[in-house]
Amino acid sequence: PGIIFLEIDGLAYPVLQRAMRHGHLPTLARWLEQGTHRLVEWECDLSSQTGASQAGILYGNNFNIPAFRWYEKNRQRIMTLSDPRVAAEIERRLSNRQGLLAEKGASRGNMFSGDAATTMFTVSTLTNRPKLRARQFYAYFANPYNIPRLISLALWDVLIEWFSAWRQRTRNIQPRVNRRGVYPLLRVTSAVLLRELSVYTLIGDMYAGVPIVYAGFMGYDEVAHHSGVEAADALAVLYRLDQQFARLEKAAAKAPLRYQFVVLSDHGQTATVPFRQRYGETLEELVQRLANEHPVSGAVSTSEGWANLSALLTEVIQSDEYLASRALRSAVKNRLYGDNVVLGPEHLQLDEQQRTVGRKQAQQDKIIVLPSGNLGSIYFTRWQTRATLEQINSDFPQLIPRLTQHPGIGFVLVQSQRHGPIALGAKGVYFLRNDHVAGENPLAPFGPNAAAHLRRTNNFPCVADILVNSAYDAEQNEVTAFEEFVGSHGGLGGWQTAPFLMFPAQWPAPTERIVGAGNVYKVAKQWLARMKHETIRIQTDKL
Repeated sequence: PGIIFLEIDGLAYPVLQRAMRHGHLPTLARWLEQGTHRLVEWECDLSSQTGASQAGILYGNNFNIPAFRWYEKNRQRIMTLSDPRVAAEIERRLSNRQGLLAEKGASRGNMFSGDAATTMFTVSTLTNRPKLRARQFYAYFANPYNIPRLISLALWDVLIEWFSAWRQRTRNIQPRVNRRGVYPLLRVTSAVLLRELSVYTLIGDMYAGVPIVYAGFMGYDEVAHHSGVEAADALAVLYRLDQQFARLEKAAAKAPLRYQFVVLSDHGQTATVPFRQRYGETLEELVQRLANEHPVSGAVSTSEGWANLSALLTEVIQSDEYLASRALRSAVKNRLYGDNVVLGPEHLQLDEQQRTVGRKQAQQDKIIVLPSGNLGSIYFTRWQTRATLEQINSDFPQLIPRLTQHPGIGFVLVQSQRHGPIALGAKGVYFLRNDHVAGENPLAPFGPNAAAHLRRTNNFPCVADILVNSAYDAEQNEVTAFEEFVGSHGGLGGWQTAPFLMFPAQWPAPTERIVGAGNVYKVAKQWLARMKHETIRIQTDKL
């Protein structure tokens, strides 16, 4: 037997159910109706984003990944998971060579490799040439049928994007974000190009008898960020992906191994109003105002589509075997940082870092504000270790009281020298050390496991001095994000922490609700052990 994991990035369990009911995911609905698969909801960690979730799913360990972006004080370095160098470093920290794909597996379109033998479009291994399979990329374009198909699909997706954006503007749908400029190209990269290449490669993997493959599909997540969690064009992305799952199902029938499919998501998304649109300033600007104009800096927040396009080009230029690869490397030479292509606004930040004397710049007394969806991380460089509530209140007396009173902020997590970790809200305090609440519980809207998530994150060495989670409107199922998105994830609140797991019905179901991506790894490892035992039994019977 073989197993194919198909991850739909950012698809929440409630959205999945509604999409199946309304015909947007007919293949997955058929699997459930025919009884070949079962479906469960699980709860991801804080932070609710691909880096933390995939680390947990693929390695059983996502320790010290407090957000999509964070600051490491001991190294005076901002870490962003879409940076291939950061992803590779995190993988080295987490891997014990027992990853989910360690036994001759393959990784396609993921953040991490899971110790796979071969990878493609996997951020952590983009420059690891022994693991890459660039020939599969070129084999796709060598097929004369694929090029016109890809062009037609890409053009159709651009037309859908233009029409959807036009409809938002003419109907004055609010909230909405800018979808002009190069965004249609970024959307096509995530929703069409990477999907087509991954499916083509997956079919090749099955025909080659690769025993286990984990493939990530990020198109829905990218479109939902800009269009909305249940927008028509986001659901259309799901429908086209579902068609590809049906194609994989047909290909599996001709493969040498009897493949089983597991479909899952790494996190969900919650409907969002951008903080800047609602309150007229960004979180970074708010912090600077409340800190009496103290120097504040942050990371460039860009569409994940830029990271996907950069990753695609980075992998393609790694091969010296092909003329096209060498030509492309020459074309992007001004956007190369080491072996990595960096496109979009982030390259400006890298240029600035290279022009400055890095450590002197980093050692300036400043506040660093890093957004990750509706989760904000605030760090003070004047303190070499995590600042306490008492230290912050002494030096910046207005900052925390005014943050907690802001209508767009649900709670802040800080470490008190006297009380330990506490979550502060507008009308109450949650003392995480003993689960005591003074006043109104600020964590009440964020689910029964919110305190446990915060306790765990608070133990990370790189957790922010002040961890800010936006407000959550339960009636509207809506958060306020610190980035320009209308669907977001990264913190707590709503569907962003409600991914799903669909698996073959004959496999043992989890005995209790899965909380945390590391527990998905444990369940998957049990399934793999079961399949390995079945393989040995079949081979023994043949003797």
